Amino acid sequence: MIKYFCDVCGAETANCDNSPSSWAAELCGLADLCPRCEGLVKKVDVSALVRAELRRMVAEQEAPSPPANPPPSPKGKAAREKRDILAAVENFRQERGPSATLTLAKLAKVSESELRAMLTCEPVPIATWRKVGGALGVASAGGNGGSHETN
Repeated sequence: MIKYFCDVCGAETANCDNSPSSWAAELCGLADLCPRCEGLVKKVDVSALVRAELRRMVAEQEAPSPPANPPPSPKGKAAREKRDILAAVENFRQERGPSATLTLAKLAKVSESELRAMLTCEPVPIATWRKVGGALGVASAGGNGGSHETN
């Protein structure tokens, strides 16, 4: 003999054809309900709950997203030059889309990991910054090319 249990409270139900009599139970996918839970489902104002949830969802979509943490900013002796290069990199990425980082790394003849490190302002040799800047047409203010300064 197969036993059936209430989808809400887990109590054993009397028969296997205990289809819910309320549209609310049907809407929630409740197939087997004991008489007590069926009575409780009938007391729920489902339309009010749905309206409230819809209002919450609309308000959530219309609410401005919280401000993201500002991206790190280059520091050090060549910070201004690095900021100019970083701005050019960001513009390049916005124009070219998802594959831009790999494309720019090849264009500048630097590794993609170095380029990603630049984007998060991790220490990268200034020569690498200048290679990327040169590939993007950003003039080098420092000009000493051989420096080993890092971020």
